Amino acid sequence: MWEWSRRMICRPFSSHFLLFVQLLLFSPFVSPSCLLENGRSSVYLSVFEDLRPGEVVGKIPLENFKPNGGIELKVVKGFDFVDIEPGSNLMKLTNPLDRDEGNSKIEAVVECKSTVDPVSDFNQLNITVFITVKDVNDNSPQFEQSEYHVNISEELPIGTIVFTGISATDKDQPGPNSFLQYSILPSEFSNLLDIEDPFKPVITVKNRIDYEKVKKFTVQIEARDQGEPNRASVVPLHVMVEDQNDLNPHFERDYYLAKRIKDGLLVVEPFPIKAVDGDALNANIVYSLNGELSSHFAIDQNGQIRVRSNPPPPFAVFFVHAHEEKNRDRNATAILKVQLGANIHFENDLYNLKLSSNTPQGTILTRIKAYTESNNQIKYRLQSPEVTMLRVDPHSGNVIMGKIPIQLKVFYEFNITATDGNEEALARIHVFLDAVTDCSEGPRFERVESTADSPEGLALIGPLKTNTEHVSYELLNMKKDFHISGDGVVSMRQGASPQCVVCELVVLAKDQQGRIGHTKVILRNPGLVMSASSALTFLVLTIFALIMIMMIVFVCKKVSYVWRQNKRQRMCWLNRSTDSGVIITGTMPSSTTRYVVNPEKGIDNRISDIGGQITQTKSPAPVRTSGAHLVPVTVSNRDGAPTVYF
Repeated sequence: MWEWSRRMICRPFSSHFLLFVQLLLFSPFVSPSCLLENGRSSVYLSVFEDLRPGEVVGKIPLENFKPNGGIELKVVKGFDFVDIEPGSNLMKLTNPLDRDEGNSKIEAVVECKSTVDPVSDFNQLNITVFITVKDVNDNSPQFEQSEYHVNISEELPIGTIVFTGISATDKDQPGPNSFLQYSILPSEFSNLLDIEDPFKPVITVKNRIDYEKVKKFTVQIEARDQGEPNRASVVPLHVMVEDQNDLNPHFERDYYLAKRIKDGLLVVEPFPIKAVDGDALNANIVYSLNGELSSHFAIDQNGQIRVRSNPPPPFAVFFVHAHEEKNRDRNATAILKVQLGANIHFENDLYNLKLSSNTPQGTILTRIKAYTESNNQIKYRLQSPEVTMLRVDPHSGNVIMGKIPIQLKVFYEFNITATDGNEEALARIHVFLDAVTDCSEGPRFERVESTADSPEGLALIGPLKTNTEHVSYELLNMKKDFHISGDGVVSMRQGASPQCVVCELVVLAKDQQGRIGHTKVILRNPGLVMSASSALTFLVLTIFALIMIMMIVFVCKKVSYVWRQNKRQRMCWLNRSTDSGVIITGTMPSSTTRYVVNPEKGIDNRISDIGGQITQTKSPAPVRTSGAHLVPVTVSNRDGAPTVYF
């Protein structure tokens, strides 16, 4: 030690001074105090809100502070959040911080005591510590609802706003940590909707939405903040697409075919006519027919087509229209071709049976027969099963007597059908029933059969007479063309034109006791025969008229030709009585030929210069008496043959 002091004394004074200062500053005998460094009056600290309890908030910057160096620090205010580690100047966090809950600033007071120099002026001080809690992006955006629902119409224009009800918030403090951007996450249907401004959650239409392709879908809406690292939340948006009346109805087929009739309805192939609404609105469809011969048919609201005329046209092509009941602009059209062939028909359309009430059951009354062009087996069926008086064998066509009804009637009518599996024909059976219990005879016509030709007037035949009085007459067939009066006169209806050469009528007579009798009236209709002969006569007259016209045209052409030939021969270049002739002078230098035609003298003087000699030839000229004539003029030269001009 002394050796070290001796060496130091030997150094210059300036070196001793510096050493003294160092010893003064770093000597362990310097007394610590409660004064803050650099003369500060308070301490300012800042921490992030995600600081965990037990971690250091900061240091209390005391002058000459040493751990366990005689300075005691104690938190007297704000001890809910911070505390001083014993024997140090380190301030630590005691409880979690959350700036979003309002703990953005903490004010703490630290009491400082000096145990080394208790009599010093700065042996005890209260130090104020201000702690700023900095925000951390520790909160994700939160939507107001867990999911959203919206109904939108199809076919909305692109850019149409469809939903504005989405909203999200962020509990972080205002700034990037709570600044949200919205978007639609990529998915199968994300191309249908869009958020044009990412800072405004407004949903718009991005592409065409067709109800027929998609009826409902879901997209995911994302809200993302701008913190580091950023946080995001997602919420589903469920979209229900509402159908609009933007599509026309449509038929299941564009072309239909009907080849046969069943129960008065066209049997349409390949399946019945039906049109459905193109949208899912299930609008009521109204049908109509249009086109040539469509008036012979009628269509109902179910698309079934009923035959209105009898017989119907065997061939027709017309349109089937379908439109919405409340919007005729929404319509569709299909084509129906009717091709009815007479492939199956009965031998007779009407069968008459006269029975007595005591006819035994099982008796074969008659046999009906139908014919078909196909080789299929024909089956017969009676269409009046509620009346058991008759039955028909389905294979043979035999009409068999059945059970007589309790309530007897004098007249029954049955319909019978025949089918070959493809087409169906219809015939009728009229049954006249005589009760055995009534022994008296019913009305009887004087003639079982009456025949007459159809005269020009309306009255045809009659009156038909019976053996009883006070009878009523009824015509059983061809009622639309003929009529029978109360006194038995059969006449043709006004404007009727029966389509039969021989018309067979059945007349029924009934007396006051209900007894009946019938007769047959046969009328020959000369109208159809005369119509054919009239057509032939008209055709013959037409051919004769054409032949006469051709002959007249030929004669006129011949007369015109002869007249033009005669007129040409009478033409002449001299058309005045004072014309003296035509002089033509040749242009050949070797000779000069001059022709003088003197019609008055009737001569033709020809002067020729041949070899220096002049030759004069006289020939008679045509005499012009009156009018115009053609005058022959001969021109010749030395070398060429003469040429005659008229």
